[in-house]
Amino acid sequence: MDRFEMAETLRRKAGISYGEAKQALEASGWDVPRAMKALQSGSMERGRNADVQKGWHSRASARTGETTRRGSRNHLMVTRDGKRILEMPAALAALLLLLLMLLRGPFLLVVLIGLLAGYRCKFISEAEDRAFREDVTAAAETAEEIIQRHAVNSLGEDAGAWQR
Repeated sequence: MDRFEMAETLRRKAGISYGEAKQALEASGWDVPRAMKALQSGSMERGRNADVQKGWHSRASARTGETTRRGSRNHLMVTRDGKRILEMPAALAALLLLLLMLLRGPFLLVVLIGLLAGYRCKFISEAEDRAFREDVTAAAETAEEIIQRHAVNSLGEDAGAWQR
């Protein structure tokens, strides 16, 4: 009997797919009675379920890790009149929002008061925050250059005139 016939025989007797029969036969060294016994005892099924659970667990773990990394790289920024009032990681902000949503009345009241008072919330990415900080640094350097060029001495004259 060739391997295909063995797999067909096991498939019919055990009521499983051809792929499952082939896998059982490979695991038992192509011995049909031993493969049938392994299938009946459930050892093949338990092994398959363990692989599925292991795969699910590792995928869930990877997703959780990536979500946590994203949550710590991105931030929730609260501003008022263009000034930063509060900044926190997005993951922490999400947890706090979930907790506040459990207390429906106070949550809606806090949000409404905040909006009426002029507070604005925005989620910012790591790249956006870096670009913002670079812009602020460049603006500060430019302002310092302007101050140096137009420095006025105590007599009200241009400081550069003394050097000419």
